[in-house]
Amino acid sequence: MNVKKKILLSTDIGSDIDDALCLTVIINHPDIDLDTIYTVNGDVATRALIAKKMVELAQQDIAVACGEEKPLGASVDPYSSGESYYVDDSLLDNDSGIIKNGVEHMAEKLKKERYTILSIAPLTNIAILLRKYPESAKNIEHLYIMGSRFPTHHLEHNLRFDTAAAQEVLDSDIPLTIIPGNVCAKYRMPTKIANQMKNSAVGKYVGRMFDSFIGADFSMQCHVTDVGTISLSKILDSEASLAPDAIDKLGQEKYLEAIDLNRECVNNLIYTKAYKDPVGFWDSVNTLLWLMRSELYPYLHGKKLADTLEGLIPKDVSISDVYVPYCLLHPEKLKLERKNITCNNKGNTVIRPGERHDVVMDLDYDHFRRFVEEYIF
Repeated sequence: MNVKKKILLSTDIGSDIDDALCLTVIINHPDIDLDTIYTVNGDVATRALIAKKMVELAQQDIAVACGEEKPLGASVDPYSSGESYYVDDSLLDNDSGIIKNGVEHMAEKLKKERYTILSIAPLTNIAILLRKYPESAKNIEHLYIMGSRFPTHHLEHNLRFDTAAAQEVLDSDIPLTIIPGNVCAKYRMPTKIANQMKNSAVGKYVGRMFDSFIGADFSMQCHVTDVGTISLSKILDSEASLAPDAIDKLGQEKYLEAIDLNRECVNNLIYTKAYKDPVGFWDSVNTLLWLMRSELYPYLHGKKLADTLEGLIPKDVSISDVYVPYCLLHPEKLKLERKNITCNNKGNTVIRPGERHDVVMDLDYDHFRRFVEEYIF
């Protein structure tokens, strides 16, 4: 019988979907005993509400705490993208159980016993712990970091958003396993299987987040893509009208109905609609695709536009953070190398002489895919 691994989690859940998918795995896995979730990076209160909602839907007894909002150094502004849309009134009315002083709470936990920490976010919480509570930090049994990227001239999100914190943690004596972003990029989760998440209460909540996340990405792509020399968004607004002889073929009433339906669908292709009403957003996308391909409605360039639009729908998403619990649970499936990793002030990975850290260089991706399917879906 496996002994449950006692875990603390540091996360910037909400902006990207992979934090929520990682937390889903942790909640669902029988060999992980997650004690507390600590948010970090920007709007930590909203992030905490999202984490608490997932915990409550999963009927788990896991504490949630607000960690550090701002980076230690003058790196870049905290990353934020739509997380406030995942917070409904029921969350706002029920935040009394969220712990406000996250790093202090983490220090108290570590003062009493040893924990492994999973960090799937900028390393600000851990760096503050090292500065203010060095004795507690000595009780970190192991720290798993999703961070760094090879080749080393490439930037990686979690290091870049607080390079000062990353440097302090990577230069510390904490036992570290680092999972680089390029390793995590070798398998991305197909979007077509996301509907399988919606068989449980927490799955439905994360599934809605997933639909919003890929909808917002699709909306952004629509506004930066050109068809020939004309922007796609301009074509959708004006040149995607029906052919000149359409009114003769359809009649005045049907013609106006088609124009109105097209306009309604196009107006819904905005990222706020994707976040607020993902079902309505994707209904509009599918209706617009049908309109442009239908023989009943002779659109100018309709098929070409429909093909262009469909090609912009994300086919897969990064699930980099999910690799962290996988590496914790399946060290036998990893190819590790001993390196000494840090980063420069821009967030580029730097390799120094020495062998301080375990760095994941490769892993069994078939096994990882089965792991994802078992503990996310």
